[in-house]
Amino acid sequence: MRTRLSGRDSRTFGLHGQTLLRKRLFDLSVAATLLIAALPVLLLIAIALKCEHHGPILFKQVRIGYLGKPFTIYKFCTLWDSLVADGTPLAPTKFRNFLRRWGLDELPQLFNVVRGDMSLVGPRPHTPDDNQNFTRHFAFYNTRHQVRPGITGLAQINGWRGQIRSDFDLKSRLDCDILYISRQSISCDILILICTILRPGCWVNGPCRTSPETLSSYRVR
Repeated sequence: MRTRLSGRDSRTFGLHGQTLLRKRLFDLSVAATLLIAALPVLLLIAIALKCEHHGPILFKQVRIGYLGKPFTIYKFCTLWDSLVADGTPLAPTKFRNFLRRWGLDELPQLFNVVRGDMSLVGPRPHTPDDNQNFTRHFAFYNTRHQVRPGITGLAQINGWRGQIRSDFDLKSRLDCDILYISRQSISCDILILICTILRPGCWVNGPCRTSPETLSSYRVR
């Protein structure tokens, strides 16, 4: 059954006790394993980025996380407006576009998962300004903060990632996020992680979007 949303939706879906502990242990063990396995890739990407410019390798930004608390998210520097050399913005390159296209710029967020700022699976965290703006549009927006934000999630594998161009885009992302929060489980997280790997198109901003009306077929408990 599809979760219905309204501005007066005050239900609580957060995890508690042993369930919360199991999810944290799952995140920690998988993220730590992936981080160790990905170290050569991380090193190669860092060297390649450093060869392209002498600025920072990592992009750091404050996002809103679990229970509305701010944290610093890490990404590889791929956005050209965040890359500045001698006061001049640097142009994008094919390599940086490649990293963004395949989500490889997100790999440093495994550090965020190990630190406990994020989960492997959950709603994507937004900046404080976006968070405040979206809350004005939908009163139930802060329901997303009942769980740790994730590197990937139900919204991402259904194409609701990237730029929000309308209220419909935001509402569709919220539908996915709150549906995930209401039905979250380790098996659900594993399925979403598998879908993230098997659906590389989910990392493209926009063209593979699934209508929220079809999400009633989402059966993971």
